[in-house]
Amino acid sequence: MKIVLFFIIFYLSIFLISGCAPPKEKNLTLIPQIEYKWKEVAIDWVYSLAIDPKNSNKIYAATEYGVYKSNNNADTWKVANHRLYNLNVFTIVIDPQRPEIIYAGGDGGVYKSTNEGNEWVEKNIGLINPLVRVLTIDPNNPARLYAGCVGSGGLFISDDGGESWKGIKGELATAQITFITLSPPDKIYIGTWEKGVYKSIDRGENWQLVNTGLTNLNIRAIAVGTSSDTVYTATKDGVFKSEDGAQNWELKKEGFANSNIWTLLVDPEQSDIIYAGTWIGGVYKSEDKGEQWQRINVGLVNTSIHTLIFDPQDSNIIYAGTEGGIFKTIDGGIFWKAKNKGLTRLVKEIIPPPIPKEKRKKPPPPKPAHGAPAGGGH
Repeated sequence: MKIVLFFIIFYLSIFLISGCAPPKEKNLTLIPQIEYKWKEVAIDWVYSLAIDPKNSNKIYAATEYGVYKSNNNADTWKVANHRLYNLNVFTIVIDPQRPEIIYAGGDGGVYKSTNEGNEWVEKNIGLINPLVRVLTIDPNNPARLYAGCVGSGGLFISDDGGESWKGIKGELATAQITFITLSPPDKIYIGTWEKGVYKSIDRGENWQLVNTGLTNLNIRAIAVGTSSDTVYTATKDGVFKSEDGAQNWELKKEGFANSNIWTLLVDPEQSDIIYAGTWIGGVYKSEDKGEQWQRINVGLVNTSIHTLIFDPQDSNIIYAGTEGGIFKTIDGGIFWKAKNKGLTRLVKEIIPPPIPKEKRKKPPPPKPAHGAPAGGGH
């Protein structure tokens, strides 16, 4: 009995020892190592553009991947995102008196640079909604800024250069703000989504809804003519025009093949001339204050236009921010040229491992020349 018990304990010990033994080491050299490379990818969506009013060589672009800057009329671009922690930027404005000061608004609220975009600082005190879609600066008092938000909505005003913000009460506190334009010294027009146009004649203290004749209340842009009583709005149905300070509107769509308007631009030197950027339809031009429109898309590869902006020194020079980068015309829209050199970002891409020789497929035998018998010559 003792002998049987001894063998039972002996074999059980061997079983336990072998079961608890550490596994054999794997040959790590057989595990393929993942390798990466950096690849440049084009920045497509450009939401907003701003040009230095004192040096039109300097241009800033707000994109889906942050801010880009050009020092040579958009010939080349460089990223300008230092300390810009949320890169989905929708709007950018420049202080007209001190152009080294720039503001950017996007999904992270408002950021400010005091050194031409070399470094950014978040400026969101009092800005309870960080989803900023439009920024406007008062040209007569650059310390005063207006920020329009989506999501929970709201219009916010700063009187200290973005250091603090205060929300407007009333209907605009929850409105989806899509556009803000000033008609100095005191008039302001606000475009909203689903609520139409609001107007203030006292720099934002009081607001009036001005939608008479406006059959589409989804506003994408507002432009004021050289006469402050002439106002244009961009909607999906076309351009609406008012000649009495937005009290009454009339649809102007003659000539539009695509009436989904996203942006408007009035020539500051020739008020009869207006440009309209559309979604998918490209750019249109009117030379009679919006009565008739004609398409001007030669060289414009992408026809979804987010923004249009003049060179402050020459209104024949126009830049378009599109869903395919930036385009430029120097002849009032007769011809456009892409200006996207350097408007790229780096992405990490996996380098696929080489295929072993034994697994490589042999190329098929070459096909005989047309008309020649298989295996033969001519």
